[in-house]
Amino acid sequence: MAIRTDRKTWIISICAVTLVFLVLTFDLVSMRCIFKWDAWYLFWPMFHSLVSALDLGRLPLWEPRACCGFPFHAEPQTGTFYPVFILVGLLAGGGFKVYQALWLMHWLSAIVGFFFLVKKLGLSPLGAFVGSILFGFNGFFIGQASQTVCIITLAYIPWILLLLDSAWDRGIYYAFPAGVLFGLTGLGGHPGMTVYSALMIVVWCLLKYKLTRRGLAVLGATFCVGLIVLSPTYFSFFSQMAGYTDRVTSLSVGEACTVNRFPWSGLLSLLAPGLTVAYPALFDTTADRVAMLNGYCGILGVTSLVVVALNAEMRQRWLWLLWFTLIAFLFSLGSAGGLQVIGYYLLPPLRFVRHPSFIRIFWMLSSAILAGWVLDRLVFSDAAERSRLVSALLKSLGVGLAALVGACLWAWLTAESAVVTEPAFASISFKANSFAEVFSHTAAQLGIILLSIIALCFYRTGLPSKIAVSFVILVVVLDAAAHLHTNKYTLCWNSKARTVSTEFEHAGEVNARVPLNPYEDRVSTPVTFNKWAFDGRSYIRAYIAPTSASYDFLVGNAWVPCQDTKFLRVLEKSPRFWLVPAVQFCRIEDKQALTLVKDSDGTGPVPVFVHDATERLSAKPSDAVTPGAYGQVTVLRYAAEEAVLQVNAPADCWLFSTERYAEGWKADIDGSQIELCKANFCFRGVPVPKGQHIVRMHYAPWLYKPLLGLSWGLIVLALILCGVLRIRSLRGGSREEDAPAPQPPATP
Repeated sequence: MAIRTDRKTWIISICAVTLVFLVLTFDLVSMRCIFKWDAWYLFWPMFHSLVSALDLGRLPLWEPRACCGFPFHAEPQTGTFYPVFILVGLLAGGGFKVYQALWLMHWLSAIVGFFFLVKKLGLSPLGAFVGSILFGFNGFFIGQASQTVCIITLAYIPWILLLLDSAWDRGIYYAFPAGVLFGLTGLGGHPGMTVYSALMIVVWCLLKYKLTRRGLAVLGATFCVGLIVLSPTYFSFFSQMAGYTDRVTSLSVGEACTVNRFPWSGLLSLLAPGLTVAYPALFDTTADRVAMLNGYCGILGVTSLVVVALNAEMRQRWLWLLWFTLIAFLFSLGSAGGLQVIGYYLLPPLRFVRHPSFIRIFWMLSSAILAGWVLDRLVFSDAAERSRLVSALLKSLGVGLAALVGACLWAWLTAESAVVTEPAFASISFKANSFAEVFSHTAAQLGIILLSIIALCFYRTGLPSKIAVSFVILVVVLDAAAHLHTNKYTLCWNSKARTVSTEFEHAGEVNARVPLNPYEDRVSTPVTFNKWAFDGRSYIRAYIAPTSASYDFLVGNAWVPCQDTKFLRVLEKSPRFWLVPAVQFCRIEDKQALTLVKDSDGTGPVPVFVHDATERLSAKPSDAVTPGAYGQVTVLRYAAEEAVLQVNAPADCWLFSTERYAEGWKADIDGSQIELCKANFCFRGVPVPKGQHIVRMHYAPWLYKPLLGLSWGLIVLALILCGVLRIRSLRGGSREEDAPAPQPPATP
């Protein structure tokens, strides 16, 4: 069967991919359903807060309403320096529909990038279509849907691999836009995904292009540019988060390699992804972690991977990609695979990130490439080779069918109470699983395997090739739709959540221009949803990633589940600024002093400890006072990044604030700079001389400005370079679109 590969055919193929995406995600495109979990609790509120600040004419550096304040711009997942967020936010606002459109746009960008990547790798329009559908609806996009920052990172990975391939065979200047795209993963994506992506990009290039001088030059140029582009965010993180959160330091090997790794039991998701969401206890995980279990890459993806690995000729053709798949798989297993542990000691960036299961996207990418290539072999091969390939695929499908039936029986007969070790299941009484219920969660994949077998049998019946290929395409699309349906639990919420989101959005529009009030009580109730981004209130406990063990100890944990402490009342009811006649100095590791602070409730004296102060700030014996009982403090101006206070001090004393401390905070008294110290482990303290003074605290990190200018400048240059390269390619005569149809590789 001959398939056209002219420009028109490629356009039809990519349009078909886009159409399938829009049809299968219609509930999301039409906003009938919306994002859920972390996307709703955390990432959308952050985006809304960013856009609200931009509408007021400021770039948000400090957010005073969450956890008594945190350095907003230094948290990579807020996307403060991400140009796409800024442009779209300024043009369309920060509503949930806009954020959902951004999520879908990045999702589609990853699929389109994959399409052009496999086109560059030599697949036909048909193979590119099939591979793109399998890639675009795999277990990462469906399972990690709530981690929208992961999807943002993934949106750039296929394009980076495509540009690196062009840098290898056309010119190293293609490494420049590849580096810019990698930098964008750091400006708007998940930090762990960015680190893991860098690792697997290096593995991809070393396996595909070998350890050559040109390959190393391409990688070096790419990452040099990428590091410059992402530098505003990550320099801010390491400089401003130091002393604010524990996440700036490296993780233990156990936490880095074990937390949310892909378990061996997760291999069942390659055939029965529905079981992971229906019976998470069988996989010894909780419902909120099932997203990490989904490794589904389509029935054709799994069978193609097996067939290529077992066939000597095909294995030789794709040996580098099979090694890439194996390495990605072992890394995704975390400590169980071994490579993650080795990487932890050899590669310092791996010591700062966790969730090894994220790496599974790379072996899913490999399986989608091989699936498209195997389908091309079915189309382009002669009758004898096609017959051998069909036989191999049928055997693989037969084994898959038997394994799926075994998985059904296992889920039906295994007692969940005998499997679980998670403490969260200790109080749960499990009921026996019914066969009908188990079958309902695996029926779709059973049907897909049977339809795949029928489609392959068409090649043996003499049915016209076009009909057989059309049936295969239909099975692939049905497979994607079935996966979307069976695992919708991890994908989205229904219209009720949309109604609630609309209410929050309207509240946010009303409260956006309401001035901050330093005299109002803070909210101390535990929350999972970041209401502070919408209601204008200040929250002691909020859902943000940069956590601190000291702060959690003082407030009874910033995340749910929480336990109230006495000091919580100090933060809730007491003035945010008050004078104390004297302080005590202690080390930041002093647990006894930390406990003394925790046990004070504001109705009586509250001790104040200062850390890392210079010797010239002399200490006196501590005279703890009730907040507000000593001297007088009046707030003259209070904004996100500034507080101007009028202080009337009876004697030389200290000004204490229950606003959080970070390295970028500065202080001056009557216009003269004074040292601002960390006090009570998480907050601010300033020495004040006797008399009436104007004290100004302001948040003034500065180095991000030149780095941001350099970062955005490189992005603009990359856009110009891409335009120039595109124009040159159009003027170059023959184009890739007019290349002859790809042929099966010759037998070595």
